[in-house]
Amino acid sequence: ITPGEFEYSHNGEIGYWLNKAYWGQGIITLAIELICNEAFASSHLNRIFGAVFAGNTGSMKALTKSGFEQEAVLKQAIYKNGVFYNNHIF
Repeated sequence: ITPGEFEYSHNGEIGYWLNKAYWGQGIITLAIELICNEAFASSHLNRIFGAVFAGNTGSMKALTKSGFEQEAVLKQAIYKNGVFYNNHIF
């Protein structure tokens, strides 16, 4: 979890990556729950959010299963390899 700065210092952004061979096994869902519980218990964070590329339904599902709610979609906010993607904020 990367903490924010200044006015956003009580916010943190969760990020993760998992080898494709392990997708669909609930590993990330469990990891999200554990790390968020630890972060809330041992830091001053009040809010944790996740940002997900459009089309990454597995990550969206893992965040939702872990109690996150989609709050926004930032249209064409991500530019990678010559392509614009929407950014889903949970």
